[in-house]
Amino acid sequence: MRVFPWLAGLGLAVAGCGGGKGDDSAAPPRDGDGDGYTEEVDCDDADPAVHPGAAEVCNGVDDDCDGEVDIEDADITGYTTWYVDSDGDGYGVEDQSADGCEQPPNTAEVAGDCDDRDPDAHPGAYEVCDGADNDCDGLVDLDDDSLLDARTAWPDADGDGYGDPDAPIAACEVPTGYVTEEGDCDDADPAVHPDAEESCGDGVDSDCDGWDGPPTAVEDAGLDCAQGSATGEGGLGGALARAGDVDGDGVDDLLFGGAGAAWLVRGPLSGPGADLAPAATVADAEGGRGLGTALAGADVDGDGFADLALGGDEDAWILLGPVSGAIDVAGADATLAGGGGLAAADADGDGLADLLVGVPGEDRAFLEAGPLTGAEPLAEAEGVEGSRLGAAVALAADLDGDGVADAAVGAPADARGGLDAGAVLVLLGPVSAGAWAAESWLVGEAGAEAGAALAVGDLDGDGTDDLLVGAPGLETDAADQGAVFAWTGPLSANGELADAAAGVAGGAAGDRFGAAVAAAGDANGDGEPDWIAGAPGAAGGDGRGLARLVYGPLTGFLSLDEAAGPAFEGVAAGDGAGSAVLGIGDADGSGVDDLLVGAPGASGGAGAVYLLLGGASAR
Repeated sequence: MRVFPWLAGLGLAVAGCGGGKGDDSAAPPRDGDGDGYTEEVDCDDADPAVHPGAAEVCNGVDDDCDGEVDIEDADITGYTTWYVDSDGDGYGVEDQSADGCEQPPNTAEVAGDCDDRDPDAHPGAYEVCDGADNDCDGLVDLDDDSLLDARTAWPDADGDGYGDPDAPIAACEVPTGYVTEEGDCDDADPAVHPDAEESCGDGVDSDCDGWDGPPTAVEDAGLDCAQGSATGEGGLGGALARAGDVDGDGVDDLLFGGAGAAWLVRGPLSGPGADLAPAATVADAEGGRGLGTALAGADVDGDGFADLALGGDEDAWILLGPVSGAIDVAGADATLAGGGGLAAADADGDGLADLLVGVPGEDRAFLEAGPLTGAEPLAEAEGVEGSRLGAAVALAADLDGDGVADAAVGAPADARGGLDAGAVLVLLGPVSAGAWAAESWLVGEAGAEAGAALAVGDLDGDGTDDLLVGAPGLETDAADQGAVFAWTGPLSANGELADAAAGVAGGAAGDRFGAAVAAAGDANGDGEPDWIAGAPGAAGGDGRGLARLVYGPLTGFLSLDEAAGPAFEGVAAGDGAGSAVLGIGDADGSGVDDLLVGAPGASGGAGAVYLLLGGASAR
């Protein structure tokens, strides 16, 4: 090839271009990944996370470019310390460990295992009674507050199987002399324990329920087995009534009466041993007027507090609530003619309670309208002379099913069915123009004294109120045996004692069963309405008396022995138990209804009132 001289010169000139001193055309050091380190020191100039200033982590890469990878690099961070876990329980041994990026076999990330041969022993285990430190906290069994299955044991000094509740211990094994059932209220007496049979009136709480008697009234028993009692003066218990809410606490209160005084007892009542002491007492300083022989309570003036009506031999005194302390009827807010039964309820639908007052000495009854201003009675009813109409009264029952309150008035000496046959005047509402809309008579037979006691309530569950009539003088098999008759609503026509749908006869001569009667609600928890009646002359003819609870529904006419329900006898001769009876609703919140029984002759005539708590029966 031929080479031209000028071309050769050009080549020399090109080759020497930029090669001299001061030539700045050379390329700068290269940082391909932009991490601030050039390829001369960056061991991976394509990865911005890899460079000499990076932290070595577990990822299989020489992150800091020092030639060592992962755990081989003394500068590594983010590695895990693995602890030998021979028993596979997820916890390793503290002093047997190795650092690494991957978990080796038979290792755990958490240390603290105190026994690496037992998979049930580790810091996450529950401490149980087995003699081992299960949770590795250095404490074994009872020394460890977190022990899961410790048993509580109580000392049983009397060997009755129940321990002293005041001296419990924790144990893995129950030691000799200890038991796992508590509740013994006398650990020195083997006959006293929660499963013992209670004996009433012996001063010993045999079954350790806090009361010397059964917890409920579901079996025949003396009234010394009642769940609460109060002894008064002047024949307390001759009359009983629900007072309404006298103190405005939202709970109904109770009235106990005698021949000369009355007590207001605050509700609610507790269980066995309930306090029946009075929150207010009413007396008559003048004396001799029979204060407390009839009682009623309701809000007659519309102020939200129930007011009290207290009957005597000839008068009825009105005390406007609230009341408390000691009160004398000399300061009564109103005084009406009286001497017989009292009942309070809203009979005219104006929102205020009205008062039905019996005046048997005048053979009449009248309805005084709330707020008892002293105006003419809203309505009156009259019986024949000598009938003692008004000896007992009942108000607020809807006896004919029309939704309007009706009334009933007893005339136990009415003679239209024979001498002292008695009768009941049924007064059907509404009340207007000074009279009830209609009236009818239910007449007894000779000697029955029908209408001596009255009570109302829905006894058959059909939604219409029924009427209970006491006839304490009725002779079925013996004189003054007595009976209670149930007329089921609707009532709208005249009838005779024999027309009653059901009834119960007294047990023996002189019982005077039916001298008192009351609807009892559901006292045995079976969903059926029950009732209670008194026989103040019963129990062997010594006048101790009794009250008999009759379980509903009642059908047909039964003897006292055939009527299903317990009898509650007076404590001593002359007590007159059953002279007054009262259903008080569910006073203790147990879900079943409770009862009161009066015994005005108890304690030498001081009188007593007994609380009977309802309960599920064996029926």
